[in-house]
Amino acid sequence: SSGAMRIVGSQFDELVLDKDHDVFVMFYAAWCGFSKLMQPRLDELARRFAHVSTLRVVRIDGTENDVDHPVTSQLTGWPFLAFFPADAKAKG
Repeated sequence: SSGAMRIVGSQFDELVLDKDHDVFVMFYAAWCGFSKLMQPRLDELARRFAHVSTLRVVRIDGTENDVDHPVTSQLTGWPFLAFFPADAKAKG
């Protein structure tokens, strides 16, 4: 694996809210220095846990994608890290 999967807003519900996967998400801004510093660490996390089929490590540009989820109300800066455990999600 080359690292964290880059997703867009239209994929958020399908890939992040999937009740069969734990998902670690980094919301980032492409222009943000801290986001740029965090990216290699996120990629390393994704590589180290690539063998865990029930875990996804993804990143989404929060400045370019609208995500309709309550977690975005907690977003106070970049990067913003969030964990979505499989057993805490419900479809519909």
